[in-house]
Formats: sequence, structure tokens, C-alpha cells
Amino acid sequence: MDSKKENSFINIITDSFSAYKFVEPHVRHIDKKTGNKGYVACNFDSFDDAKSFQITHNPIDIKIEREIKLFRDLLALVKLIIFFLKNNFSIIHTHNAKAGIIARLAAKMSGANNIIHTTYDYGFINLEKNRFKRLLFIFIERLCGKFTDKLIVVSDTTKADAIRYRIIDEGRIIIIPEVPSIEEFNNDRVNDERKKYIAEKYTIEKHKEEVLIGTVARLVPHKGVDTLIESASILAKKGLPVRFLIVGGGPEEENLKELAKEKRVSELITFTGFIEDQSEMIYLFSHMDIFWLATKSEGQGLVYSEAQLMDIPVIGSDIDPCRQMIGEGGLLCDPTSPEEFSSNAQEIIESESIRANLIKKGKSHALSISASTLDDKLKVYEHFWL
Repeated sequence: MDSKKENSFINIITDSFSAYKFVEPHVRHIDKKTGNKGYVACNFDSFDDAKSFQITHNPIDIKIEREIKLFRDLLALVKLIIFFLKNNFSIIHTHNAKAGIIARLAAKMSGANNIIHTTYDYGFINLEKNRFKRLLFIFIERLCGKFTDKLIVVSDTTKADAIRYRIIDEGRIIIIPEVPSIEEFNNDRVNDERKKYIAEKYTIEKHKEEVLIGTVARLVPHKGVDTLIESASILAKKGLPVRFLIVGGGPEEENLKELAKEKRVSELITFTGFIEDQSEMIYLFSHMDIFWLATKSEGQGLVYSEAQLMDIPVIGSDIDPCRQMIGEGGLLCDPTSPEEFSSNAQEIIESESIRANLIKKGKSHALSISASTLDDKLKVYEHFWL
């Protein structure tokens, strides 16, 4: 790897999903605009579905895991220090909590200049119930904040948290939201023949008069898929013509399937498991009549905008930053309330005017926030290069 070029730069993040979704597009953009060479570093084995998210733009496999594992974390720190000493990166840009802490410490210890960090939220602090751990996380973030030249946050709420926890002074914080790809999430790209194939592949059943309500999520507790299954049960008991699609996999998959059986809706729900081919995502969206997600903590909530771009009415969590992502183009609910989610879904099912209005406003909102923020990120880099 020849990283001795004056303005070569590296982005480091924990998992391949976030690298594929958030990091690689802006690295490509900066490369194209400037001719500088950017690298994308992440743990390719972080998730079971890591192969779903193939990083093709100068990928580097760095073994940083989400969970705290002291020995492995120290080993990753040492390896990164050596790696940074061998390579003269003009900018080291870290993302997310775990990679952000380890890689920023390594950058500082290796004498690197121009350290940027992007945080999508401070959920690991806000949701931590153990007071000692919470204070420890705040302390470590403050420590890293001392040698972070720029902190990029994706929402006003995340900025407020950074200031509230005194992680970094306000003058070094920049708000740049992540945005969905208008080109990727576009109904014009849906091929009828392949749409039919996807339905057969994942056994997506929907009769003409039925409404398919879907979600896209990693199946972990904070994504609130259990709330959606409870909501599905309420709708089914009311005799509404509904079926459900759960796109994604994760450690909670078997527990959620058991919950579906317990609630007697398993025959109405299709679980796709991990999606290995990401080009299938627009086809899975295209089968949905309503999109819902009851996440309890979210860095950005990009999936809501992706659904809106696909002309799907959205029901989402009444939390930041989901509120900003959904705007007026969706209905907001308490993420712990199956009753609210089912009530709003019923409202959309029974009112064509509400459905049409949400689709129109949702599409408009998604397009407005998708006005490219890539150049905003480039400006941050140019601040160090000029």
C-alpha cells in the first residue's frame, strides 16, 4: 500500500455495514474531487452479514470489535499505532464509539496530525444504566476530545449531547447529516421480473387485497422489532388484511420468531434473515405498503428516508434524530408502545388520503435532506489541506 502520498487519508470504523453505508461513499467522493487517495478501514468480520457489505474502495481489514474485550482492544491499539507510524496519512478520520476511541488514541500516540471524528449518537452513554460505566465512557470521550481537531455530528441532538457531556468545545463541532442515495433508492430502478424473483426467493406472500407492512433492521434489542411483532398481533386480532416483512438478521432472530409464535402471527410474518446481496434491498422495499421501525436508539435513522424515497408511508420512533429524518412525511410513535404503532398503521390502511399525503410529504422531505452533504465533508478535509 502506497500511502506516502502527501494528502492520503484514512477512515476507520468498527463494522462493515456502517463503512458500506456511510463511509465509503464520501471517501469515493473526496477521491474523485481531489485526486487524493482515501482508504476505508473496518472489521470485515464484525457481523455475521459482513459479506453483505463489500468494501471495494481501498479496503483495509482492522480487527476492532464492538464489544469491550480488553486484551483484543489493547492489541488493536498497538497494531494501529504501528500502522499509523508506517503510513503518513494527512488525515485520520474515525467513526463510531469503539473505533473512534481506539483509533484516535493510536493516532495521538503515533504523533499524527489532523484527527477528525464522526459520531452518529451518544447512545452508548445515554442508555448506559451503570453509573460507573457511564462516567467512564464520558471521561474517555472527553480525553479523546482534547486531541480531536473536528467533531462531525449528524444531528442537533447529538451536538447538544456533546456539549452537555463537555466532550469537546462547540467551536470544533460541525453538523453534517448522513443522507440516503437518491440514485439507489428509486422505484424507476425496480425490474418487475426481478421483483417477482425476490418475492419467490424470500417467500413474500401478499394477496391483492392485503397490506404488507415491513421493516429493515438488524435484529438486536434496541431496534424494537419485538414492539412491531406485538403491533402485528393487535392488527391481526382486529381482522385487518395484513402481512408483515422483517428484513435483516441478528442475534435476536430466534427469540423474535418465538415471540411471533406466541402471539400467533408467525404465519403472517416473513423473516428474510441477513441480505447477502444489497442490490436486493430496493426490491424488498418495493413489496412494502407501509414501513415501520420502533427503534429505541438510532444514530441517524437513514432507513426511514430510504423508505420515503421508495414512496412508502413511514411510521417511526418519536426520538431524535428519527424525528428529523422522518419530518412531516411520517407518523411518530413511542417506540415502546405497540398500541401506537398498530393504531397509526390502521389509520394508514383505512385512509387512502392519509396514505397519499404521507407518501407525497415523505418523498419531498427525503429529497430535500438528500441534497448532497458530500461537499460539506470535503470542505472539512480541505480545511486541513489548504
